[in-house]
Amino acid sequence: MPALRDALAKVAPELAGRPIAVNERVVTSDPRFFQGSAVIDSAFVVKFAWSEPAARRMALEGAVLTALGRTAPDLAIPEVVVASADPALIVTLRIRGGPLTSEAAGRLAEGPRRCLVGDLARFLARLHERGTLTAVQSAGVTLDPPEPQADTASLRLRFPRLIDRAQRELVARWCDWVDVVLAGPAEAVLLHGDLHGHNLVWDSATGAVRAVADFETAGVGDPAYDFRYLPAQAPTVEVFRDVARAYTTACGREIAPERVMAWHIRTALGDALWRSEANVALPGGGTPSSWVDELVVRMADVGCGTL
Repeated sequence: MPALRDALAKVAPELAGRPIAVNERVVTSDPRFFQGSAVIDSAFVVKFAWSEPAARRMALEGAVLTALGRTAPDLAIPEVVVASADPALIVTLRIRGGPLTSEAAGRLAEGPRRCLVGDLARFLARLHERGTLTAVQSAGVTLDPPEPQADTASLRLRFPRLIDRAQRELVARWCDWVDVVLAGPAEAVLLHGDLHGHNLVWDSATGAVRAVADFETAGVGDPAYDFRYLPAQAPTVEVFRDVARAYTTACGREIAPERVMAWHIRTALGDALWRSEANVALPGGGTPSSWVDELVVRMADVGCGTL
């Protein structure tokens, strides 16, 4: 806490003496995630870093949010109060709402569900406009292609020890399929890079998305990449299907379910892999084997289940 107050005193002295409530974080040995967040006086959110890799991610987020705030003020994103590279921190106005869990998404009534789907689709359509990418790059922001939690080489090498023989054969076939699907060309757009429910601030009563947060891994690449979490965002893939349809209506761009599921496989299995290797519990009490079983169902529901 003293170090955070000292950092605030350098870049936002008017906030340094206010009440600060530090949020819990996942303890990890990966320096990319040597970072934390806190709420200042119930009105501001501060994110801070204490390693060079985490500081780079924070600098990227600050630059992207600042550029978007100027060029796409209609986007539902946090409003930057101050963004600093040294000390590495970002302060934004606090937005009331909570994260979107799979359970909450699955039990939404028709009205709030329609609002959620529409807001997500319109956000992505606006973010993925060609002019949005051009404006952010013109602001001097360097963007790289983002990467999911694991590539297929890592999955082939390290994931088999976590599952049984039958699942190993299936995962190997998935990896071959992913490589073929993602080898095809894709349009380049500005990507949020990490669009899942815990990076949304939403109103559970209305279904409205108040903000999309955490642009630390923003980049440039395949529009389908930003849909990679949606097949698992609800108990069934229908939220993904509906957002994809509404997105096409909003911007005219078709989202190929095969590309989404290819990114989803690398994301879901990669998440299970790093968590297992780091002795971090999988969300919901799952196991790598149960996550493979859930992927089988999603692949079939999306129409990719004949591998």
